[in-house]
Amino acid sequence: MKTPDRKPAAKQTWPYIRFSEREQKWVVDARTKDGGSRRFFAKKIEADSFASQCRITRGNEGTGAFGNADLAQFGKSVQDAIAFYLAHLRRMEKSVSVTEAITALIDARKRGWSARHAKGMEYYLGRFAVVFGKRQIGGITGEEIKAWLDGLNLSDGNRNSIIQRISPLFSFSRGKKWCAENPFTGGKDAEVPKEKDPRKRVRVLSVEQTARLLESASDETLPFWAIACFAGLRPESEIKRLDWRQIDLDEKVIEVDSDEDEDETKTGRRTVKMHDNLVQWLRPYAKKSGRIIATASISPLWKKLRADKRKAGFGTPGSETPQERKAGVKLQRWTPDITRHTYISNLITECGDIGVVATQAGNSPQIIRKHYLSLVKPASASAFWNIAPPATEGGEKIVRMA
Repeated sequence: MKTPDRKPAAKQTWPYIRFSEREQKWVVDARTKDGGSRRFFAKKIEADSFASQCRITRGNEGTGAFGNADLAQFGKSVQDAIAFYLAHLRRMEKSVSVTEAITALIDARKRGWSARHAKGMEYYLGRFAVVFGKRQIGGITGEEIKAWLDGLNLSDGNRNSIIQRISPLFSFSRGKKWCAENPFTGGKDAEVPKEKDPRKRVRVLSVEQTARLLESASDETLPFWAIACFAGLRPESEIKRLDWRQIDLDEKVIEVDSDEDEDETKTGRRTVKMHDNLVQWLRPYAKKSGRIIATASISPLWKKLRADKRKAGFGTPGSETPQERKAGVKLQRWTPDITRHTYISNLITECGDIGVVATQAGNSPQIIRKHYLSLVKPASASAFWNIAPPATEGGEKIVRMA
């Protein structure tokens, strides 16, 4: 191949033109102290034409039209920034509101969801829509979502639950080209990453913490907490569906139905034997029939349960109110299923039979063996099963412990 005449003009002015032996193309170097870039052309006449355009633009707009010191740190020019923003504007033009995206997702996917999963998706997506519903989904940033999640003061498990249900919305929208990326994907490098899975390490309530939680409960919430702590039922799939007809205080048993929306083997229909202290806790509140959770909507009860936990000293560490700090309160993190973990751990220490505990808890022996052995000492287990209902001393409730 014949090499073009590469002799530059006697007096070159910016931008500089030269022939690249490596690329076998003409190079227009339009870089400035503020950034800028180089462009390659097959013909010199094309390079000359582009160089002339650069000189005219520089004369009209200055060197800022070609470079920016901040952009230059990333190897980008103002022209790159313009191209990026134009792509964003075109995408926003095709985008839809969060509410519209949620409706489209549910219409497209709900048929393949179980009733329970659909209810959970609608609930969490509804919470997201309260804040972002009118916004274009393509314009919502990861920083905005993180700020929203931080403001909810959730446990790591609940935060991850919300992320798990909102992420499909962005994946669906990305497939529709309504947004560029899903801020929840990418593992540790995601814009909005999941918290470290709190379930990998089983935590239990101490005897003192359990007593304090029960002492903090109201008459409306106390049966819930007593059953959660001393029978180990799952809060959402079992306690909220439990009817007083399933509780026999004389026979000291609770008949637990399997969740109709779940695999029968996961929760299982089973009979849970009650310890004497649980019978004592429930007897003052017992009815012939009716749900343990009397409210038609679960949301008001969850708020009351959160208030009980806060009163007992559980919440996001560092979020103490001025009054709490003045009283010397240091909040401790509440982990998912901690009441159930507490029940199983104390039961295995008391009876020592993995098969019995697995049957009572509606779990497999493998899970019991893997997660719950040696978490509670015998003396603590004995004290746990002797936490008794409150006696009244001077008008104040006092939870009795053996």
